[in-house]
Order: sequence, then C-alpha cells, then structure tokens
Amino acid sequence: MVEASEVVTYEDIERIIAQAEYEGGRLFLKTLFWTAARVSELVVGKDNDPIVPERVFVQHSSIKLRNLKSKLVKRKCRVCNTLIKAGTTRCVCGSEDIEETPNPKRWKTVVVPESLVRELSLYVQANNITPQQPIFNFDRFQAYRFIRKVCKKAGIEKVGDKWLHLHTFRHSYLTHGLKQGASLQFLQRQAGHSSIAMLTPYLDFDSSKRKEELAKMEAKT
Repeated sequence: MVEASEVVTYEDIERIIAQAEYEGGRLFLKTLFWTAARVSELVVGKDNDPIVPERVFVQHSSIKLRNLKSKLVKRKCRVCNTLIKAGTTRCVCGSEDIEETPNPKRWKTVVVPESLVRELSLYVQANNITPQQPIFNFDRFQAYRFIRKVCKKAGIEKVGDKWLHLHTFRHSYLTHGLKQGASLQFLQRQAGHSSIAMLTPYLDFDSSKRKEELAKMEAKT
C-alpha cells in the first residue's frame, strides 16, 4: 500500500523543481512527475532506451517512452505459435524454429501538459540535440544524486519518516490523480501498468474517496 509518507504535494514538487540550477535539470524533474515515469525510462543505461527528441510529439501533447516492464521482443514458435521465454532455444513441441518480432507494448505514450512539450522542444533546439540523442544525458545513479541535492536545497529531504526518492514523483502523480477524479484506465496507461489491479495500493491510500463512495451508496438506499 502507498502510504501518505510516500506522497508530496504539488507545492513541494514545485519547490523541488525550482532548486535545479540548470534548465535540463528542471525539465527532467517536470518530465519525471508529469509522465509518472520510472526513472530508468528517462535516463541512459545499459538495458533501457532513453527519451529522445523524436519521441516528443508537439501536435499530440504526448511523449513516447520505453516501458521497462515490457520485453523488447516477442518470441514464438513458428510451428505451434507458443510464446517462448528469453534464453530458451527449443519449444515444448520440440521445434527450434523460433521467431523474434518487436514487442509493440515496449512503448507507452503518455499525455502531458502542452507547456512541457513546448519547453522540451525549445530545449532540444537550443542545445542542438539530434533526434537519436538522449534529452537527459545522465544515468540512474547521477539522477539519484541530483534529486537528493535539489531536495536538500528545498528543505524537503524526507516525507514523513521516509527519505524522498526518485519513485516519490510517480507515487505522488498517481495518488493526486486518483484524488482529483482521474479514471483508473487513464492512470494505468500513464503509468504503463499491465493491469488496473496494479493501482490498488493507491486506492487503499485514498480513504477519503472510499468514504465519498459509501455516502453515495447510502444516499440511494
């Protein structure tokens, strides 16, 4: 269950973002929050595919990210169409004729404020970042050190009794989304969850919403 100690307010998010000393850092924090992304979906690393300019679509006010919870390719047997696990060379039917195709679910498209897309586009142009270059050119460890630094400057190193961490932005986005009435289907797609059931920890946290629903039921009886 996501606890209150894992969620920060919009005002706290803005205070943290304001402490970034350069534009790229501020945009990274804004993108981390508004996409509800796992940090590894934004930064460079061995096994991930970071956000690049060609995946920022101004006309649709959306950003296309690598969904780290989905495999890069789908593997299936050409003989019986059974899905094959990575590292397996033989199907249960005995065939070794295995086909690999790109997995369409490896990407997720998230809707973000138009102002953020404009800022990202201007930043890319001003810094001559090519379509295949990462917009945020640092790794997960550097991102961790960066967020600790800006949180310390903002005076928000802890939320309750827990240290604020990179996933706090994701928890906060989803929790505030539920409290403000966003649909489960919308938040599922934004977060890149495989099912709506993955959002149940956030539903448990929002006890005020449960009380509202109970009041509606009582009013109809």
